[in-house]
Amino acid sequence: MAGFDFASVREIHHFFHPHILELTICRGREANENYCRGCMKPIGEGLAYHCQPCNFLLHVTCSQIPQQITDHPACSHVLCLQPQPWNYAPSACRCNACWQPITQRFSFHCSICRLDLHPSCANLPMEFKHPHDHQRHKLFLFFIPPYQNRLFTCNICHGVGGSWHYHCSECNYDSHVNCTQIPSIRESLLNEASEAVSRAYVNNGGGHMGGYMSTRSGPGHMERGFWE
Repeated sequence: MAGFDFASVREIHHFFHPHILELTICRGREANENYCRGCMKPIGEGLAYHCQPCNFLLHVTCSQIPQQITDHPACSHVLCLQPQPWNYAPSACRCNACWQPITQRFSFHCSICRLDLHPSCANLPMEFKHPHDHQRHKLFLFFIPPYQNRLFTCNICHGVGGSWHYHCSECNYDSHVNCTQIPSIRESLLNEASEAVSRAYVNNGGGHMGGYMSTRSGPGHMERGFWE
């Protein structure tokens, strides 16, 4: 992240909003009462992108989610980012990976595969070694349970699942995507992205998290791993 270009982040054109979004500071009550339109989580204190006339807010990391994923191993087509669930009733859309609802937030969709994914679930690692729950071998992401009945029992919560999960064939170990709680992989990258923007903001006249700067720029697409 060294040499982060502040001019490229002070102001952006986001493809889901017609107006310019300016990098600004959120604090106090407003930071907790306003929600990011990308992930529908509280915007929180710190830097965010804001359209003042519309009160449209995006976390820095949510602003960098790409419009398409062309190489996802679960889909042989193009996964397209949608501003809200695609062509479903508001309560009907669920993420194919974690099986949690997708409501009024960004999600990836393939109309051919009928695949819907939270951005964070679209960015799950295909394999990793868990430092706590399963230390002996690597866990591998399975899109379909490798059992005849297409179901698995989670070794962490002991619930039954039938969607994406992590599996160790040597130990016959299975865990839900949500139960696995992939340690620090996403969070460290998210923190790195936000800290890089914050450092550039302070170093280029923004002060210590106060006020905002504005100059026009196109949105930068960071590498996968920075999305909430």
